[in-house]
Amino acid sequence: MIKLGNGWHMPDNEVKMTRHIQEDTDMFNPNYERKIRDRIIDTIPLKQTFVDVGANVGVWSMDMKKHFQKVVSYEPSTRVHECLVQNLGTYDNIEIRSAALGDKEVVVQFHDGIKNCGDSKIAMWESPDFYTVQVKKLDDENLKNISLIKIDVQGYELPAILGMEKVIEEQNPWVCFEINNDVDTVVEFFMKHNYDQVYMKSKRVMIMAPKSGFMAPAKNHMGRYLGDGPYEKFSGKSGKVIPLQQGR
Repeated sequence: MIKLGNGWHMPDNEVKMTRHIQEDTDMFNPNYERKIRDRIIDTIPLKQTFVDVGANVGVWSMDMKKHFQKVVSYEPSTRVHECLVQNLGTYDNIEIRSAALGDKEVVVQFHDGIKNCGDSKIAMWESPDFYTVQVKKLDDENLKNISLIKIDVQGYELPAILGMEKVIEEQNPWVCFEINNDVDTVVEFFMKHNYDQVYMKSKRVMIMAPKSGFMAPAKNHMGRYLGDGPYEKFSGKSGKVIPLQQGR
């Protein structure tokens, strides 16, 4: 682990995320993906609990702690989690957890992206270089008043979302997720739960919000920047998605 001049702690030999972060003069106001966060902050009706799934070194959590009453950050990578604790561990309204999130409680193989910690992920194959991590369902995590969930889990979006179905049905949080090759299945899931897209000029992420109820945004904030789909072509990936029953 190294400490950058602006205060951020990063994993050893990390390159890509470090490039995004090291230019910030103020670690408490990170610029990486700021436009997405600003769009959410300006339009979401309530700012109670923010759940950061795949928190990495804590960019989203660091920024959102100023706007939400509580932040819960999930990061299963051992080397990245160590940095997350150093970056965020002293704040009273942030809780850091080490599990991955999926559609069932299971143990899986995990691969660390050494030069790009944002590419650390649950692995589809086994290797002596990998290690195991615990997967849990958000539905079983006993979190209340969830207003926003951000998901960045490198292809494990669908299992993570299926494991929070009860939370979505009962608490109606907004959900921001990275577009991957399971994106059309994910969008269909949200449409069945009376969600639709918040208008966001991005080919990388989608923001889903309920169309009615206390968490629904003003109608002029809804819209589909990428059209009506299918959306898989925007993922830059193809092939089978990660099996929902992976693990042991």
